[in-house]
Amino acid sequence: MKQYVLVMVAVLSAGLCAAALETAHVPADAQWVFHMDCEVFAAGYLGQRVVADVQDRYQSKIEAKTRYLGSDLTRDIHGVTLFGVGNDEADAVMLVYGQFDRGRLLELLQRDEAYDTTIHRDRVLHHWHDRRRSKDQVGAFAADDVIVISQSVERIQDALDVIDGQKDPLAERPDAPLRALVDSTRGAFLVAAADDVSTLVRGTEHAAVLQNSRTLSITADEVNDLFRLNVYLEAKSEQAAQQVEQLARGMLAYAALQQDNYPELAPLTEAFSLTRTDALLAFEFNFPSDELLGMIYRYIGK
Repeated sequence: MKQYVLVMVAVLSAGLCAAALETAHVPADAQWVFHMDCEVFAAGYLGQRVVADVQDRYQSKIEAKTRYLGSDLTRDIHGVTLFGVGNDEADAVMLVYGQFDRGRLLELLQRDEAYDTTIHRDRVLHHWHDRRRSKDQVGAFAADDVIVISQSVERIQDALDVIDGQKDPLAERPDAPLRALVDSTRGAFLVAAADDVSTLVRGTEHAAVLQNSRTLSITADEVNDLFRLNVYLEAKSEQAAQQVEQLARGMLAYAALQQDNYPELAPLTEAFSLTRTDALLAFEFNFPSDELLGMIYRYIGK
């Protein structure tokens, strides 16, 4: 399990890749989006260190996976975007940007007993069954360097229509709250944003904090070897924001009380700050990248 944590981070921090969030590929009606920009991450201390460590420890596994897939996951994945309308996992869409061996990938898919194809306009949709997740999947090449994957045929078709200019993208909706949220996150290597949050978490356990929330954005970046995590939550009212603030401050206070038992938590707790302006809450976490990576490595037993 520990090695896979490092390998996955290396995939997302590939040093030769670049893919900023492309709002022209996200539907105008999307309610949430997640994006990982590989180049920005790889340019920082965290990305450089993790890639070097993974390549040093798992080069034989990387080479074996490269021979199997026809692509080097530590170099050839340029970026990953997920988006959706609503909270149904089956309606989520993933865009993978990179350099792919199309022939090899199709050869692997065709080995699946459930493999089939359908046509959407001039696009070939590939259907298969993911045995690990016990889910039917459908995917397509939107371009040589863009793969679209979902569980829903309808969502795949919509995504392709957006990419092909047949339906409106988020890029053409400057008035959309989600567009404003992602536009304010330029330069971050990780972006997550959601509009109409209360409907997205409806019926979800352990999400009481978000039940009265309007928008949410999360960004992570690195500046001068300082890791920064920023969370902005807009509640539906000032009263709702006050309730969230009280809960969050209570959790930070509890963490501070545990410092005698867990002294390693002290610097992490002190790195958090919380401010509220009317119905808007801002959570900030700033921590030296080298110290953070050291803590992560100690946790996973490097």
